[in-house]
Amino acid sequence: MRVVDVIAQIALGTVLLTGLIVFGNLQSVANGLNLGTQGNLVRTQLFSNAWSGLNLGSVAIIISAAVGIMALIVGSLTKASEAGLT
Repeated sequence: MRVVDVIAQIALGTVLLTGLIVFGNLQSVANGLNLGTQGNLVRTQLFSNAWSGLNLGSVAIIISAAVGIMALIVGSLTKASEAGLT
């Protein structure tokens, strides 16, 4: 794994966590507002969809880390094979 990949993973995780904190605070404030029946339904749907998107974002971090580890393993096996170690 390259250093740039590790830094990108850390940055992506940090951005996601910061987004979760900000979004959670925004939802707390919005829940205190009385927007009427239609406004409350829209607000509930908006936050539900946004939380789903953030959950998918966290899964993307796990998948990209797994792909990086797989690339590291395959690269190591390829180098070992080229060197005649297998």
